[in-house]
Amino acid sequence: MIHRGTIRGKNIKTWVDIYLFAQSDDQPPLQVTRVRAHAISQVAMENPTIADFMKLDIRCGTIVTVESFPEARKPAWKMRIDFGPEIGVKKSSAQITDLYAESDLLNKKIMAVVNFPPRQIGPFVSEVLVLGFPDADGAIVLGIPDGVVPNGARLV
Repeated sequence: MIHRGTIRGKNIKTWVDIYLFAQSDDQPPLQVTRVRAHAISQVAMENPTIADFMKLDIRCGTIVTVESFPEARKPAWKMRIDFGPEIGVKKSSAQITDLYAESDLLNKKIMAVVNFPPRQIGPFVSEVLVLGFPDADGAIVLGIPDGVVPNGARLV
């Protein structure tokens, strides 16, 4: 009877080995399966719980500055976003140039994940993940609140 699985991999970005063990850990694995790491993440998120969702701190903010980001591999904007007094102003980069000009973004309310670790994108450090959805052509449409919401309001 298989009662437990463990995940082990030397290079998590490429391959992950899954070992299924019998009731005794001193026995060799019953099965070893090699899969792509992204398949693991897809399986892990098939049945997320409300507790998993609540770990994300998604807040409303207002874009206060927009600059071009010529160093990015794909066209992108560098933005500073005001999330209110609790969180403050944070930096982000977003590949949204297909649908949004600088003038479209300035003073726009957006939603972003504010509790991911900072991410280095070329010479720029992105502090929050701006949320959006791909349209039929793959261009990103920003996720925005549908009403008046103060900066820093948390998605619940």
